[in-house]
Amino acid sequence: MAKKKILFFTSTRADYGILQGLMCQIKDNSNFELLTLVTGSHLSSLSGSSLLEIVEDGIPINERVEIDVLSNSGVGTAKSTGLAIIGFADAIARQSPDAIVLLGDRFEAMAMSQAAMFLRVPVAHIHGGEVSLGSIDDPIRHSITKMSDLHFVTCDEHWNRVIQLGEHQSHVFNFGSLSVEKIEQQSLFTFKEVCSKYGVLNGQRICILALHPASASSENTVEHAKNIISTLNQYKDLKIFVSFSNLEPGGSDINEVWKDFSISQKDRVVLRESFGWKMHLSLMKYASIMIGNSSSGIIEAASFKLPVVNIGDRQMGRMCPENVIHSDGCIESMKAAIEGALSPIFQKKIRNLINPYYKPNTTNNIINQLLRWQPQKIIGFSDLKGDWR
Repeated sequence: MAKKKILFFTSTRADYGILQGLMCQIKDNSNFELLTLVTGSHLSSLSGSSLLEIVEDGIPINERVEIDVLSNSGVGTAKSTGLAIIGFADAIARQSPDAIVLLGDRFEAMAMSQAAMFLRVPVAHIHGGEVSLGSIDDPIRHSITKMSDLHFVTCDEHWNRVIQLGEHQSHVFNFGSLSVEKIEQQSLFTFKEVCSKYGVLNGQRICILALHPASASSENTVEHAKNIISTLNQYKDLKIFVSFSNLEPGGSDINEVWKDFSISQKDRVVLRESFGWKMHLSLMKYASIMIGNSSSGIIEAASFKLPVVNIGDRQMGRMCPENVIHSDGCIESMKAAIEGALSPIFQKKIRNLINPYYKPNTTNNIINQLLRWQPQKIIGFSDLKGDWR
């Protein structure tokens, strides 16, 4: 039997960190031929070491498609999407995959799914059915769902939503989160190694900070960033680890705030474009609190029983475990949320928390389904039964 050619699409440090284990197992499986298309921030000088991570993992890079991810405007992002479709279409035609695997909700992934749709190459979409009302990612994610043929979702709520979008039950699989499964498999750095590398002193507590633009909201995330700094200045025992914002409109403005913050308080602020997946998980393991609006605080943090203060609208509508406390971004609200998150009462409350995004054998279940999958030429719209007016 001929090998199935599976093309994985990756454009950011975040999606690669989630897909990495699945890609490695596909590479080592004799039933598949692994292909990759690398684009987006991986090829930007601001991406940190994300491209190097792919190379060091022994993942072949079959296509590198450069697109503009540095635009700070909606017009620029729209133009980049159009150019991305052109580049991705050429790459798909060259590689002739049997299927494409992509994850998430960025404009690059939408461009890839559009190109694949026109070339009639089936798409397997991971993390569909989710909601983040404060971000333009939300309509992008649902658009990708409608252009995809196979769906791997992370919980029952997301399964229901993909079905509600008209996808047939036989094509939608609730296998849990790859990143959450990876936590129990990943060999992490020790607390001593983290402290030694970043100069964490005795008595200091670790705080993780990650803030991204709320692109579908009127809220001012730059103001939120400044309010976070003002609030954290009241907690002198925190060693603060800050990662750059996503490369999307508004992200560079947030990063300028972080740069000034790290310069003014260089002894307690560690700023990096990316900490890498292994270090990110290690920091989550030893941190006392995580602050911002990253989906990582919603999905992965629960596995570490890590208190999270979610800021603003970006993740509005997403299913949140009990370790998440919400703040509207003003200083008073933020201070109350941080006080609550650091309190012994709250930490006791989440001590036995089970991550709702976890299911066993996520990777193997996806691989087995990809192996069995026989794409259909025509996929109908599955109507809901009953009165949905």
